[in-house]
Amino acid sequence: MNIIRRTLDIDADTDARLREMADERGQDVAAVLAEAVALLDSVIDIAGPDIGEDRRRLDAFKQTCAAVPLDEVKSWVSSWGSANELPCPAPRRMILLSPDASLLRFPCKQNLESGTATKQPAGQITTNLSSPAAKNIPLNSWRKSAF
Repeated sequence: MNIIRRTLDIDADTDARLREMADERGQDVAAVLAEAVALLDSVIDIAGPDIGEDRRRLDAFKQTCAAVPLDEVKSWVSSWGSANELPCPAPRRMILLSPDASLLRFPCKQNLESGTATKQPAGQITTNLSSPAAKNIPLNSWRKSAF
């Protein structure tokens, strides 16, 4: 192996952990760093992100609005290895607050007053089509049209 001397500035906690890992393995710090870089290289694509894949996933999300809220993913991951391990959360339809999916998304509540409307001969509708108040999103007055 060709050895090259480098000087790195690291915080005291990282230095202590490197020395501890080296002592546990009976190696020097350079060997631990080499293993860490090899592991990092095996899990991260240094060539960069696959922008095409990101765009395909975003387009699919815009069409289906199916996603898993981050809090559910965090709960699921934190349960790994415990006696009460949670099942993988299932994607579900989300509400978008902007058409370009750039704003926050909130989960839809399922089965909210899902009555069907029937059209009467005079054009009257027998079912209330208003959204439940909890589902309504207030609009700021500056966005309202003066017309």
